[in-house]
Parts: sequence; C-alpha cells; structure tokens
Amino acid sequence: MIRAKVTHDQKDPAHSSQRALQYQLVLKSKATQAVNLHFVVLKGPYGDMKVNPAIYKHEFTAESLETPYHDLPIIDSIECNKLLASKTINMRLLMFQVAS
Repeated sequence: MIRAKVTHDQKDPAHSSQRALQYQLVLKSKATQAVNLHFVVLKGPYGDMKVNPAIYKHEFTAESLETPYHDLPIIDSIECNKLLASKTINMRLLMFQVAS
C-alpha cells in the first residue's frame, strides 16, 4: 500500500502555496523473512507529473513493515499544487526485490 501526506514547515500545509508530497510503502502482510526492496516513483502512463526520480531502498521485516516517508520526486511546489488539484494522481511505482 502507498500512504501519502502533504508537508510544509507551516502548521497547516493546506494554507500554504509552498507544499510538498511525501509517501511511504506499507507492507500489509506479515513478513516471515526479510524482504529487501528497492523502489522508485516515475510519471504514470496517463499523467503529466514532472519528476526527478530517486531510488530508495528498505528492508521489510516483522518489526519494520513501513518505510520512512520519502519526498515524492516532483520538480517543485507548483507541480505539487497541480497534483493536489487534480482528481487522480497517476504515477508508476517500480519495485525491485533484491536478494540479501
């Protein structure tokens, strides 16, 4: 599952034009063994989101079922505001399981 939030230095990011989006991955099943994962967000097939891709990695374990929040790699706060104003957010999440 992907969980997202709007961030900014202000108390209420809804009242700011300088916003950013962050996301995290959440493993919904139990991890019986460690799962080492690399992941990256890219522009979706029907979206026009402008991104500077960044590859992140996380090892899911029984004690660590969520990644830390990472910045959605959009180019600026104007692009963030366009995404928040749209009805849907189209993006591709590529995940690679890496052998430990």
